[in-house]
Amino acid sequence: MINAPGLMLLLAISLVSLWYQQEVVSGNQELLSSEAETTASAFELYHQQLTLYAERNPGVTGSPGDSAVGLPDWYTKPAAVKGYVTAGGAYTSCVGCPADVLSRLIEISEGSMRIGVAEGAGASSKLRSPLHNNLMTLPAGAGIPAGAIVHASK
Repeated sequence: MINAPGLMLLLAISLVSLWYQQEVVSGNQELLSSEAETTASAFELYHQQLTLYAERNPGVTGSPGDSAVGLPDWYTKPAAVKGYVTAGGAYTSCVGCPADVLSRLIEISEGSMRIGVAEGAGASSKLRSPLHNNLMTLPAGAGIPAGAIVHASK
């Protein structure tokens, strides 16, 4: 049988444990939010530069190297972010990005219908905007897998 001081100690340990777990969860959420913010900002900067590259090089089709895109020296592109250009249009995608990246990109772009999630694959690949529920065809050669976050310039 547990006496009163033992019960108080057990209660105190339980409360401290509960508080610690809540702090860890809260810290993880802030870390994920910060990671999503950083990834979304890096994604959008890359997309802007890729769009400029595509507009200046309308005859180029494919995935240009980062040096060709004209990225700032200080910029580090997240490994999950990929780019594809064709006919003067740019398509930036991210596979495995944090969940909040899509909503942050929509905020940054003020609700662009050209930001969404890829559906299908190959020639039937489409971009679905979660805000507008519209479908936009993606270039078959882009190799954007279903589920990827995508920002299209055209």
